Amino acid sequence: MDFITELKKNIGCNIVYSSSGGGNCSIILMTFDNGNSVMTYCYWEVQKNGKLIATAEDDVTAVTGLVAQTIRLFENKKVSNIEIDEFLNLFIEVDDGLTLLVFRDEYKDQEKTGDYEDWTYSIPSEDLVLYVMEDSTIKAGKCHSWSNSLEIIEINKT
Repeated sequence: MDFITELKKNIGCNIVYSSSGGGNCSIILMTFDNGNSVMTYCYWEVQKNGKLIATAEDDVTAVTGLVAQTIRLFENKKVSNIEIDEFLNLFIEVDDGLTLLVFRDEYKDQEKTGDYEDWTYSIPSEDLVLYVMEDSTIKAGKCHSWSNSLEIIEINKT
């Protein structure tokens, strides 16, 4: 499986749901019109035409906080580009210049056990979730079951 090819299948899709803030703190759930989704658990930034407008560390008040308001801006936008770099950082750009940048390496001073995911990519039509783990492994599981026995899979990260 080619991870970036799978992610790029979302280019041209509309984002039908994008949420963060409130009880979820700065965790983002973003769902595309093909049913696939991304969920982030690590540090992120949002830029508009290269200018920083919000980060995971901003106000997470439900509905009215900067995090909630900014992440909702992605709804009903068409994905123009998706990239992951060699560190498995994720970048999602939409057609109006808004970009989500998910940075996994913000926690480099902490011990990485591989027990926690930094972000996930779900493909419900294939009953598949790919977990990008804190130790840079990628694990696979079924869409509606979390297990301590997730399978580590070999994929092409580029």
